[in-house]
Amino acid sequence: MSETPQVVNQGDINPNSQDEIYNRLSEYNVIGTIERIYDTLPKVFIDGHSLVKISLTDRFVDCANYISRTGLTFEGCILYRNSELRDTRGIYYPLNAPIYYFNTGRKISRDIDEMKQIILGHLKGLTNHIKLNGTLLISYNNYGMTVYYRFAKGRIIKFPLTLEQGHLIISWVPRVPMELPYEKVSNISIYNHTIELEKEVVKFKITALAGDAQLIYNHNDVHVRGIVKSPDHEHKEIELMHGSFYLVTHRRPIERKNVD
Repeated sequence: MSETPQVVNQGDINPNSQDEIYNRLSEYNVIGTIERIYDTLPKVFIDGHSLVKISLTDRFVDCANYISRTGLTFEGCILYRNSELRDTRGIYYPLNAPIYYFNTGRKISRDIDEMKQIILGHLKGLTNHIKLNGTLLISYNNYGMTVYYRFAKGRIIKFPLTLEQGHLIISWVPRVPMELPYEKVSNISIYNHTIELEKEVVKFKITALAGDAQLIYNHNDVHVRGIVKSPDHEHKEIELMHGSFYLVTHRRPIERKNVD
């Protein structure tokens, strides 16, 4: 004699069973970081503490993607792959000179969607004459476009934090990968913060976007002490280890308009 199958009601399911647990999992995203050892600074990167873009070279592409309130003025960057365009942000380091440049000296379009269609037409014509395998980076504005073939995107990197005063961040960073113009200073100013050092240190010439940044190196045989001052914060003492590099960053202050 066969057994009669039993019907199980939903209310009889054990809420602690494995299936019930996994069926109730919530969906959400979490940002994770992968640690990586750097022996030199990248030529372009984004400081992970302040989100200030840093370039050690004059050869970089700043992808800020700006659109005016009227929508008539714009600039930005897009990636082109498999006949499709995708917006991108950040900072890029071109490995070679641009492969295509087009600028009329006057506004081609006042509509960003129309401009992207114009760019798409130029790119399709370009790829018909040149065989390109991979992704293209296009920097554009109302007046034209510049196309890059080989490039590297700057990573967001959080180097070890040495000192924080308000929005001023001082990080311990690896050495520079190449020779840079420099000067020797004992005072460093960023916005309303001042670092007063007991000895001169080397300050390198770098480019900072979306804020300000200074790259310094203690070339002395001893540690150098100093005071970090600001009218809006308590003074803090700092000690720079000899033979070490430090990145000082501060994001761009938010302009506050008076509201009547």
